[in-house]
Amino acid sequence: MGSDRQCSLNSLWGAALVQGVMTAILLRERFREVSITECHPKALLKAWGIDPTDLDASWKKARESFALADGPSRSDHERDALIAAAAAREGAAGRWRCDLAKKRCAFEQDPDRVPWGPVSYWWPKELSDVNEIECIYKD
Repeated sequence: MGSDRQCSLNSLWGAALVQGVMTAILLRERFREVSITECHPKALLKAWGIDPTDLDASWKKARESFALADGPSRSDHERDALIAAAAAREGAAGRWRCDLAKKRCAFEQDPDRVPWGPVSYWWPKELSDVNEIECIYKD
């Protein structure tokens, strides 16, 4: 959805946005020190030069990148969940030190100053600026 459009909270996009924030708020209320991180597995695959629609190649890359046991390639949803969990693990362990939440445009919210913050967005390699991040999301 383009930045010039609005979406209903009941739409898929709206529900994902609102439910993510609601989950973060509830977690933060109950567990003040919990580490909350964001992940976009398909963007990570694109950055690795892997077509997210190629399940076999993307599962192979995920297994290699995160030192996971070999197994059958399943759905893209399972792959994305695995990548998100492994990215959170890598950030929490300090192996991924680039936090994209700290590299944002001036008009974006500071994830350390939102009620459910701080929030991280761990990335496997250092990026120099926001423009490099935006290139990842372009098709």
